[in-house]
Amino acid sequence: MSEQKPGVGRIVIYKAAGPHEVFNGSDRHAAVITAVFSDRMVNLKVLPDLSPVFDASSVERCDAPEEPGLRRWYWPPRV
Repeated sequence: MSEQKPGVGRIVIYKAAGPHEVFNGSDRHAAVITAVFSDRMVNLKVLPDLSPVFDASSVERCDAPEEPGLRRWYWPPRV
């Protein structure tokens, strides 16, 4: 299977930048890609559960959910 490519409108998981982005007890939120700069760098519209939507600009991809670092995005697991 080929590697996924980011594109406008794709859904990803956003890792919060810190406590100010933890909503409803979670630091992981669904997000929609709104601009693509490279295979690793995108802008996002972050959709936290039961909280206001916010923008995250120039967010870098991490390769796994457990990878260290905040304010990153990764592909949701395939089900």
